[in-house]
Amino acid sequence: VGLWCLDEYWYYSVFTLIMLIMFEALLVKQQQRNLSEIKKMGSTPYVVNVFRAGRWAKLSTEDLVPGDIVSLCRSREGHFVPCDILLLRGPCIVDESMLTGESVPQMKEPIEAALLPDGIFNIERDGKLHTVFGGTRVVQHTPPSKTGSLKSPDNGCIGYVLRTGFNTSQGKLLRTILYGVKRVTANNLETFMFILFLLIFAIAAAAYVWIHGIENPERNRYKLFLECTLILTSVVPPELPIELSLAVNTSLISLAKM
Repeated sequence: VGLWCLDEYWYYSVFTLIMLIMFEALLVKQQQRNLSEIKKMGSTPYVVNVFRAGRWAKLSTEDLVPGDIVSLCRSREGHFVPCDILLLRGPCIVDESMLTGESVPQMKEPIEAALLPDGIFNIERDGKLHTVFGGTRVVQHTPPSKTGSLKSPDNGCIGYVLRTGFNTSQGKLLRTILYGVKRVTANNLETFMFILFLLIFAIAAAAYVWIHGIENPERNRYKLFLECTLILTSVVPPELPIELSLAVNTSLISLAKM
């Protein structure tokens, strides 16, 4: 924009600047909309039974940390699971529609009854069957057998807190919603190769203009240098973020109509 102003194309520079400001304003509006969606997805803290220091205690879900042993059971108030929890004892049925959109409830098995191939729990391989993800809702649970040593006071399933906050599966989804607009960038390999291809031609064109321009002694060197700089910078136009955003939004609208 500044180079166009120096080359007396101030009207084009002003128009481009206004378009960029409008684009940033749309991003801010989208960010506010995403924040309102996140507030709708969030759940209010509630009290759960936590096994700490050798005894059960009632703590708020805000105070949970990775490594806590918690009691997981069906909530009459319809509370969501506050964090990613590995089931140790007792199976349960979980509604994961909030995360995956799957309307069929999923069965979660405790790890005590699992037959792991190498005897080692791998969260990437075995996590889907034995982990209750944050943001889901327990619709039914079965109290663990009475033969075990650890029993919860509310006869809930025994679980181990794996991840909390934005490190959970729900947190990753919220980050995608919150920062999805900022990820509309030209950082893939195809775009880089295309820009490199244009840059080669821009360098050749700028070199041609400079060599033939300095042969004319009456030509203004400042204007010549400015024109060569404009040729090089035109490879990545200032409207590129707007074009990418319009392309992505148009694609999303087309997908929504299908």
